[in-house]
Amino acid sequence: TPDKFAIRVDTRHFAPEEITVKTQDNCVIIHGKHEEKSDDRGCYVKREFTRRYVLPEDVDPHTVKCHLTQGGLLALEAPRKNTKKEPKTIPIDIKHEGKKDGGK
Repeated sequence: TPDKFAIRVDTRHFAPEEITVKTQDNCVIIHGKHEEKSDDRGCYVKREFTRRYVLPEDVDPHTVKCHLTQGGLLALEAPRKNTKKEPKTIPIDIKHEGKKDGGK
């Protein structure tokens, strides 16, 4: 959106402690790792993902916040810097140049 950067990632198969979110340089890195061993058939399941998103130039990595929704979505948001700046009036210096010889 114009006022914020937002990402939603489906993390339903991961517990909150199995997910990490880091900012590095101008990127957000999301990593999830889940391992489980099924008792009934001795089946072993491992899920792992890494997502890396490059932040837009108008987003400060230190402002990224995230939370998990009840539906298992990881929601990341960061405000965009105000790119609309007020117009700046630039004063004009007027220099009077006269002839050095007295106007002759």
